[in-house]
Amino acid sequence: MSSPSDRELSEAAKIFKEQQRQRVAKRLSRRRVLSGSAILAAGGILAACGSSGNSSKTPSGGNSTAAPSGSGTASGCGSTAGGQIPAALANLEYVKKYNWRNLKWGGTPYMGGTLQAAGFPPPDWNLMTTQTLTQFPPYYNGLYYSALHAGLNLDTAAIEPDLVTKAEHSSDYLTWTFTLPQNVYFHDIDPVNGAQMTSADVKFSFERYIDTSLWNLPLSEVDHITAPDPYTVQFTLKAPALKFPDVLALPYYQIFNQKHYENQDKFKTQPIGTGAFILKDSKALQISHAVRNPKYWDTARWLKGYESAKLPFVDNYVSTYYADIASLQAGLRGQSVDCADLEGQLPSVLEDLLKANPKLQVTTDAEWALTPHRVFLNWKNKYFSDVRVRQALSMALDREQIVKVALGGAGVAASSPVPYDQMGLDGPPALKDMGKYMQYDAKGAKDLLKQAGYENGFSFTAKQASATVPSWMTLVQKFWKDVGVDMKIETTPPLGTTTALQQGDFDAILSNAEGSILGYDIDQVMRPMFGVGSAANYAKVNDAELNTIIDKIHKSTNPDEWTSLAKQAFDVFNKNQDVLYIHGFHTWYAAQPWVHTIANTYYTTIGNYAAANYRNVWVDDTAPSGRGGKKVSA
Repeated sequence: MSSPSDRELSEAAKIFKEQQRQRVAKRLSRRRVLSGSAILAAGGILAACGSSGNSSKTPSGGNSTAAPSGSGTASGCGSTAGGQIPAALANLEYVKKYNWRNLKWGGTPYMGGTLQAAGFPPPDWNLMTTQTLTQFPPYYNGLYYSALHAGLNLDTAAIEPDLVTKAEHSSDYLTWTFTLPQNVYFHDIDPVNGAQMTSADVKFSFERYIDTSLWNLPLSEVDHITAPDPYTVQFTLKAPALKFPDVLALPYYQIFNQKHYENQDKFKTQPIGTGAFILKDSKALQISHAVRNPKYWDTARWLKGYESAKLPFVDNYVSTYYADIASLQAGLRGQSVDCADLEGQLPSVLEDLLKANPKLQVTTDAEWALTPHRVFLNWKNKYFSDVRVRQALSMALDREQIVKVALGGAGVAASSPVPYDQMGLDGPPALKDMGKYMQYDAKGAKDLLKQAGYENGFSFTAKQASATVPSWMTLVQKFWKDVGVDMKIETTPPLGTTTALQQGDFDAILSNAEGSILGYDIDQVMRPMFGVGSAANYAKVNDAELNTIIDKIHKSTNPDEWTSLAKQAFDVFNKNQDVLYIHGFHTWYAAQPWVHTIANTYYTTIGNYAAANYRNVWVDDTAPSGRGGKKVSA
């Protein structure tokens, strides 16, 4: 097959952008609210209206661009956003009832105060080994980021420039050149001591991500990086990358200083970035406290009428980990928690919270595309390397019953690693359309086990990280027991489960969120999780059929082919059951009425992947204990 010409590549890029524009317009009537793992998030609370925030960074004409496709604008300043929910989502009772379109948008920002969020202080601050649900962006900046603020379409991932003021690419998309701002400084902490951020820092950071980071696979096509002057950095690629800024927007690629990296003790214990917040203290899985960066360089350029307002809005950002849901609920009732993710909770829990605190703002969505409930079956185990065993275990599950009993109906039985919008759909596919191995058939499961040589079943141990074993896990255990497979559930601390995943030290992992992969297109989503040799291929999957499709996706410059390949990956995955996806769950978010501009998109949540957006959050003067800010004058 011959290489595509410059003209073909340019045309493909235009098609990509047009398809994304059409997706944005088509999904403007749909809000996607995502989840982390007991992490801060709350959907669309009184966000102020305005134009897309990086217009001043976006040059026009030629081969220059600052914001890749995906950005959009939301309608309805100061009123309900309106619009119709797509048919694929409108039949979901709670998605319709707690939809983002029911919220009003508009308001005046407040400066100062303290945001008290439910969060996930990490075990360490090593950028090279950060967990999937990374907590680093509030303290650093990347070249691009997933933006969450007023004026954006909340139904899709809005990728915008962060440290990039201008982007240019060669006609063959093998070279990308980025211009950097000249007023950005690192935190004034030893050994960096407030040094100016330059292209040398960007070059050094990405070189370390390429050769050291757990998340280096998306950067595998980078051939080399140069810094021709202090405010210009250039990436030369091994293959054309029409959507390279989407790769750079992944939250694992924050910019740091070489002196910081060379002091590994400090690098692992103290973030020293250019971000809006400076970390003052942190206790793993307990609490972290950060304060405003007084020299932060950016303003609320996205906020109409307040474009020159300095960021961040709040003086203090406190993130507290709640090991049990009861404590988190008590905080929301008692107003000591400003905002929280209530993922996987029954609708009755939300109803009780709203009875106790009627002003609580709640939103939900059908599922979080990137983190459904699933079971990682380690292919190093002889049982799970056999496709018949995996198919049998899938057929043994009555997923619709699990959603009904474990989630109170607040979820979808059909779920896969292929985001449905990548296949051109407006909502989750029907379970009946996912192939026979996703259908409940206990007899068929027993027949497959017999064919695999396990007529009398077998036993294994599955690890899970929740303080209390969730009911979906015990239901999976029950259904497998019915076909002769005995799964013992071992509860381990979250850090222990994450370590087991990273080291491959498990037979199976029952995952609520652990092992998630972030990506803004099908290549970013599939290749790290299932690509042979990927550090994030936790289950050690080696599916020849899927490998072929993943390779084609990675090399394709044809947008229509991407959609077709996404559908093929969907079908192959459902047939071979490489990792067992159980169901998608509604993700509930709650925020107090004094908290503003917290929002999420289909691919990100402010609690982790889009945590850079805490700089855009304000707390008004109705907050209790006088911890609100003061109104900003226009």
